[in-house]
Formats: sequence, structure tokens, C-alpha cells
Amino acid sequence: MNDPDGRSIRIHLDVFVPVGGEVNVQGEHPFQKKIPYATTVSHPDPNGTTTTTVKQFNGRWHMCAFGRTDAGVRYVFAKVYDGVQGSIGAMPPTGDLDTLWTMPDSNRVWTFPLLFVPGTIGATVTKTLAVWADTGSTFQTPPLNVPFKAVSGTGYTYCETYHLLTAARLPVEQDWSLLPERWHFTIAGCSNASCGNCSALNGSWLLQRARTGQDDLLWQVKLPSSYADSKRPAWWRLSFNRKDGFLYLECVTAPDQPVGASIAYRRHESAFAPCGANDMLLLTNHGCCHVPDFVTLYPAWRTGPTVASRLTSSPAGFTVNARGRA
Repeated sequence: MNDPDGRSIRIHLDVFVPVGGEVNVQGEHPFQKKIPYATTVSHPDPNGTTTTTVKQFNGRWHMCAFGRTDAGVRYVFAKVYDGVQGSIGAMPPTGDLDTLWTMPDSNRVWTFPLLFVPGTIGATVTKTLAVWADTGSTFQTPPLNVPFKAVSGTGYTYCETYHLLTAARLPVEQDWSLLPERWHFTIAGCSNASCGNCSALNGSWLLQRARTGQDDLLWQVKLPSSYADSKRPAWWRLSFNRKDGFLYLECVTAPDQPVGASIAYRRHESAFAPCGANDMLLLTNHGCCHVPDFVTLYPAWRTGPTVASRLTSSPAGFTVNARGRA
């Protein structure tokens, strides 16, 4: 109300804070204290519709999956199994090319646009989606286990059908002629686990492109000796795998050794910088050597820090402590 001389106004407000009432569309009361929510799968729906649509690439079926997680989770891993799985391992399998990982976005939403679906598909065939949430030091337990059916017919995944994602495609192959002829990286701190010559991995390495006329997607350098046997040779090899779209940096004991059969780092081509630095995350070392959890690969005309000062940044279970991964 106005005071007698009209020069000011005094306002009195009664504020009522509700203790009940409606929740918002996220299932939260507007005055409710925020409590971190657990990792969940939104699709395939574990509590309702358990069917998803799949699309096919080169004879392999793929689906999408998405959900949410809490603020303590750094990475989310996922894999589809054929059939019903009574139990899922506490951590994702290492060295498995069909186990993918991603990082939640700023809203704590995780998404896998394309997950490989093994086996036959159909409304009577059950698959299982396994999801692991990585806090950076451990995995939340138990992992999520979602049975579902995978059906085809639309040519799109569920996410594409309902415009949750733009149409997912296989990675578009880089113009490899534009990539550097040489790559450089430095690795330090490698030591013996089950193998006896792991120090042979340490050093600064220059990988030269190998133009064989059949496979120009290969860069390599020969080591003085193998980490497994000082009397045998070994190679650092950078190669592109068209089957999964990853570039692999590996120490192999034979130039034609299969991908993932030895100490291996990798980075997907969708995140690979053709003319810049690339952090190659450790995929597997088969328990042979203690090695850093990632190495940074540079075009040969650039240099960068050694990995010894850049540990403990990639997913738990695929990481090392200050001494390296066993």
C-alpha cells in the first residue's frame, strides 16, 4: 500500500511452498531435492515394450540403445548377446570388437546409435542388451541386463524411426590419400607382466606408411625385439579395420597378425583427426605387459608429451594405475 506522502510503496507477500502436488515430465517435483539417479536403459524398454527395430549393414544387424545415468559415471559400455543371459560379467569383456563404449552428454544421456545384434532376428527370438556404467575407478554393479526382441522390415533403427537420432550410417571412409605418410608417438612406463621383454615397447616411434599396392591403410615400424621374446622381431602397426571403423595401433609379432590379437590401442575414425593429435585408448594387452592406458599419436611433423605424464583418463577395466595395467 502507499505511504501517506505517496513517495514509496510497501508490498507484503505471503509465499506458500507446496509439499505435495504434481510432478513434472521428468518425474520430479519442482521443489524436490535433486538426488542422483541410477543408470537406466530407456530403450529397449525394460519395463514395457521389449521390441526394437534393426537395420542391416553388410550382412550384420544393428540396433540403437539409449538411457540415462548419474553424475558419477564417466563411461557407458554396451554389448548385445544372442539369447537370454542368466548372468552378465561385472565388467565388459576386453578385446571384444562388438563391445562399444560412449560418454554421457551434458544431460547424462547415453546413446549407442549402432550396436551389433548377433544371430538371427525375429519376434520369437530373444536377445539380451548388457550395459555397464564406469565411474572411472570401478563399474556399478550389477550391470544392466535387458531381454528384448529385434525385428526388421522398416530399414531403420528405432531411434531413426522416431527421430531421436539422425539416420545412422556406417562410417564414411576417410580420403586416405590425404593422411600423413608418417605418424609419431612416444610411449613410456612399459614393464613386464607375464612377458619378459616389455621394456622393448618404450621409446619414440616413427611409423611409415606402407604402400603395398593392396593395402595403403597401413603404417608400421620395426622394433629391435619383441616384448614376448627378445630373440624375435616385432612391429608397431597402425591400420584401419573396415569392419568396425576403428584405427588400431598395435604391437604385433608378425605384420599380418589379426587385429586385437596383441597389445592394441584404437580410436574410431569418426573421432580420428587426420592431421592432428589422436588419443588411442587401450583395448587389450592380454595380461602380457604393464602399459599406459592410452598413447597420443601425432602426424610426424608434430611432437607431443610422453604418455608417462598422462595416465588414468580412460574407462575403468581398460585403464592403468601409475604403474600401468596388468
